[in-house]
Amino acid sequence: MQSEINDVRRIESIDRSQFQREYAAKGKPFVLTTSQRTRAAAAKWDLNYLAGEQGHIRVTVEYYPDGDRNKPSDHQAMTVNDYVEKIRNASERHKYYLAEELLSRVLPDLAKEVPRPSFIEEEDKPVAVVFIGVDSYTGFHYHVAPTEAFLMQISGTKRVLLVSRERYRSLYPRGWFRARHNWSRTALNPGGGRELLGSMLHTMLADGRYPKAANVPIVDCVLQEGEGLFIPQGWFHAVYGVGESISITHFFTGSRRHAHPPILVRDSLAMMRKRWISRPLKRMARLLPRSSSIY
Repeated sequence: MQSEINDVRRIESIDRSQFQREYAAKGKPFVLTTSQRTRAAAAKWDLNYLAGEQGHIRVTVEYYPDGDRNKPSDHQAMTVNDYVEKIRNASERHKYYLAEELLSRVLPDLAKEVPRPSFIEEEDKPVAVVFIGVDSYTGFHYHVAPTEAFLMQISGTKRVLLVSRERYRSLYPRGWFRARHNWSRTALNPGGGRELLGSMLHTMLADGRYPKAANVPIVDCVLQEGEGLFIPQGWFHAVYGVGESISITHFFTGSRRHAHPPILVRDSLAMMRKRWISRPLKRMARLLPRSSSIY
């Protein structure tokens, strides 16, 4: 059975009270379509501008030796100009991804030109990060409660597939006791093609290990330059940058009252595991000698 494909609501403006009442409290995504300042920035900020005017800036990028984004990454430091050269090389681009670099540190000029949306306030403790890539993709995951996110597309196009938090089990999240517990166990690898939707659905529907995915409703959202998407806490989502893409995500703290209870429980358990087991073990390991001999 083919999964149901839905559209996300698109609106032209929104204020703080409307956002809290109609979207944050209900856990519903939306697309904001008319950010004039973002559209103005989109006319300027592309990879050519980055390489020419911002190329000297040093960044840390994710590195995937075999190009498989489903595996853990290493990190490499390089200039923006070197990074642009690598991702414009078709044989290299899937090995590198500039993701979640602090916007105010690596591209302060862009941070000034594209302020955060007015419905996000300082009390929400917002953090803006930048994503830059060519045919980049991120597999299904959700943001741990109570983290909310607003994805703003600056240059190029991004396609986002979303699954409601009420149907999170259909995306087979990793166990709460595992690393990256908020990621789906489904392995997705578009392999550079631009048919993200077909690739992901084919993977989920054809793989007999994930039968629940066959019936899960999917919200299919395409973001053009100047548009922004609100991703509520707990919503599984996969993201694909179509061609050359620059985007900013504002992560901010929402209310635990707005979390889906089963997800809040598993996130709380995962946090306790990190605090009381994983972190103490790591500290203990650093205190042990790097090598030892047994006589």
